[in-house]
Amino acid sequence: MAAREFASFATRSRLAWRNNKMFWNHANKPKLTWYVPRWFYVPRLWRTFRILFNSRSMLRIAIGSLVAGGFVVAGFKWMVPQLVIPDLWRMAFAIPGIVLLLGLELSLLSLFQPVVTLRRDRLTIQHGQSATILDPKQVIKTALTFHRENRVRLRIVYEKGGRVRHRVVGVPATVDFRKLVDMLPLKPTIRDARGRMRKCSKMRQSNRHRGWATLC
Repeated sequence: MAAREFASFATRSRLAWRNNKMFWNHANKPKLTWYVPRWFYVPRLWRTFRILFNSRSMLRIAIGSLVAGGFVVAGFKWMVPQLVIPDLWRMAFAIPGIVLLLGLELSLLSLFQPVVTLRRDRLTIQHGQSATILDPKQVIKTALTFHRENRVRLRIVYEKGGRVRHRVVGVPATVDFRKLVDMLPLKPTIRDARGRMRKCSKMRQSNRHRGWATLC
């Protein structure tokens, strides 16, 4: 019995030491973490908010919920004739209520900044309860674009599920860009777009007098 207990204790000790070593190796891996600037994600959230709270969208959602609910109730009434039909007008507020909850969630998300953690073995983008994890082996291309007012965007092109996708995140000016370039799975393409907005504004002003459209 003593030998068996000693063997069991030795096995548990080896497993605990292995798990502890894996934890510390993972904790000591070099990483780069930053908070996504508000100028990048807040306008996108509020664009989604305005789309959800568009009067036409709300009207369509209300009419759609009434029609779909009416068909469901009619089907149940046909199968169960003794079914008591409730007031159908309340269904018009069911789906818009869900939209209001989504609007509240978007408002809360605008208060909390997304967190980006870059490691050698993965890239994690977390915002609220949702998280995106990218494997460096899936990355096809990376690019860093520098705009005016110290606004920097990181674009990552990757392949997942047989489809080519892309993800863009904002990078604050306080990030160590040398470390960022070194830790990315592929060497990024550096683009300087600080003068592009100035050229576009001048082109818009000149084309506005001529009645032309500006695509930039």
